[in-house]
Amino acid sequence: VTLILPARAAAELVRILPETEDEVALTLSANQLSLAVQDTQVVSRLIEGVYPDYTQIIPKETGTSVTLARAELAAAVKMASLFARDSAGHIRLKFLPDKGLDIEAVSPSAGKNTATIQAEVTGEALEVAFNAKYVLDALNALTAPQVVLSSTGVDRPGILRPVGDDTSLALVMPLRLDA
Repeated sequence: VTLILPARAAAELVRILPETEDEVALTLSANQLSLAVQDTQVVSRLIEGVYPDYTQIIPKETGTSVTLARAELAAAVKMASLFARDSAGHIRLKFLPDKGLDIEAVSPSAGKNTATIQAEVTGEALEVAFNAKYVLDALNALTAPQVVLSSTGVDRPGILRPVGDDTSLALVMPLRLDA
């Protein structure tokens, strides 16, 4: 059975389900799901329709990638985001095979911030723009100490994956590069 549960209901279920061996009773009707455990019952309306096939937007090939420390990347993106406030969070990531990863943000009032993270880049040189908040959200969702950041082009999504974990990934859509 495939169903779409509202995020709020799913979060509530995760919160109330105890980590015990208690029996959970699920009742499914045409448009509702009922869950009962111990003396708690949750009833939620289901979302009608079919969940979109998100796998279609995940690039199959790797393109250009860089492996680096998640905390170091998060710190550099956070610093750049302070400068990117005037430009709606717009930051540029430059994959430089001989140098590493440059993270750049420009503010008309505060100036320019550039950070370079020394790392081995696989593939060709590439420059991609992202929203700093979305990159930080993705990095905060991943818990591995090392991550791989990859992109197949300026108009293609960036993929963040934890090193050694093929089951998780974060996808960040790019912004249009200004001239």
